Amino acid sequence: GTSIHGIKVYAPEFLEKLITSKDVSTILLAMPSVSHADRANVIERIQKFDGVTIKTTPNLSEWISNRTALSELHNLSIEDLMSRSPVQVNEQLAGHSITGKSVLITGAGGSIGSELCRQILVRKPKRIVLFEITESALFYIQQELLKRKKNIDAEIEIIAVLGSVVDSTRLRSILSRHKVDSVFHAAAYKHVPMIESNQIEGIRNNIIGTKHLAEACAFANVTSLVVISTDKAVRPTNLMGATKRFSELIVQSVASKHKNMNTCIVRFGNVLGSSGSVVPIFREQIQAGGPVTVTHPEMKRYFMTIPEASELVLQAGGLAKNTEVFVLDMGEPEYIRDLAIKMISYAGLTERSTDNPNGDIEIVYTELRPGEKMFEELSIDNELLQTEHEKITISSEQRQDIDEVGTLADLLEQAVKNRDDEEMLNIVCRAVPEYTLSSEMRSSIPMVDVPKQTSTTTKK
Repeated sequence: GTSIHGIKVYAPEFLEKLITSKDVSTILLAMPSVSHADRANVIERIQKFDGVTIKTTPNLSEWISNRTALSELHNLSIEDLMSRSPVQVNEQLAGHSITGKSVLITGAGGSIGSELCRQILVRKPKRIVLFEITESALFYIQQELLKRKKNIDAEIEIIAVLGSVVDSTRLRSILSRHKVDSVFHAAAYKHVPMIESNQIEGIRNNIIGTKHLAEACAFANVTSLVVISTDKAVRPTNLMGATKRFSELIVQSVASKHKNMNTCIVRFGNVLGSSGSVVPIFREQIQAGGPVTVTHPEMKRYFMTIPEASELVLQAGGLAKNTEVFVLDMGEPEYIRDLAIKMISYAGLTERSTDNPNGDIEIVYTELRPGEKMFEELSIDNELLQTEHEKITISSEQRQDIDEVGTLADLLEQAVKNRDDEEMLNIVCRAVPEYTLSSEMRSSIPMVDVPKQTSTTTKK
């Protein structure tokens, strides 16, 4: 009812009439500080209008943390509706192992690793060491951080290091030379079908690489080690999950002998928009005109945005005391088919189905890929204990005998060096008794049955 510089301001109930009378093709949501719930309600109201593109300004937390400019416009994304209301960051926890410290991030150029770098930068460390095996990924995150550093009132050294976590000598040299205080381990091979068909590289990178990193951190007197894991490590049905579970056990084994190193494992599910996740795959399929492929109509997954996951990882690091397995609160799992339907709708299109044969994009159901679960779990014993942070819990799990884990890890490393696929996979099965090789993998490699050892366990 008022005017601003001669431009009339309309009430929301006039929206439909304005879209028609003014031939509106784009609606801008200039509401960076509104709650996620209110934002989602507005988006859902607008979505019923066909042929209207929705663009949005960054949310307030992205703007404040220098991740983007307030004037920057984005196309509406799945993150806009799936994001939960942000939790107030406990800066004492988030900055505990960062501010004024020398911090190293493995997998620094990856989706989680790069976001950790951005959030670590704004908390003013003394030094950030970017450890990455892929040259192009390392270059881009280095250049991005150098630009962002100009807006931060602090002297921060940014060091780019090409290297692999499998290279023990390289790790020890870098950690010692740069006097690293804190390490965030995000480097991993994580694509389930890829690891199913490339077993030795998955085992070498995920298990042996984590072993070498943990041992190098102990050697260099690192005071804080945060290891990123996955919900696929819980009762794994695929080799990727088994490698991550074995890695968790190795970290606990190494840390138990080095009490001065505050170590923790942070376990969470899928992050929206990460490389290889369903979101960019669905987006490409929609842009190509479909179909969108979903493995099964009843498949569910936990989802979280990359910034939200990274923020909680930093805060979990501040809680670490005794190699806890922290589990992030990811809300309720989402049906993958519902995610596909939402993304089709966000693109201004409709699903083509028997009920709507004139729709734009068809959803095709394929089948479960080797090693895939219908749904993921977050805790082995289904017992989660609350921490002082409302979004971070501790999984109360039985721990395997640390000497047995160490012995199996050494045997595995020797099997990997010998390129002995059979022995290598048998050792993984012994270390992770709940994992069973798929029939496809058994048929591809001549196996010898080795009885799984029942581990001596102690209640945490």
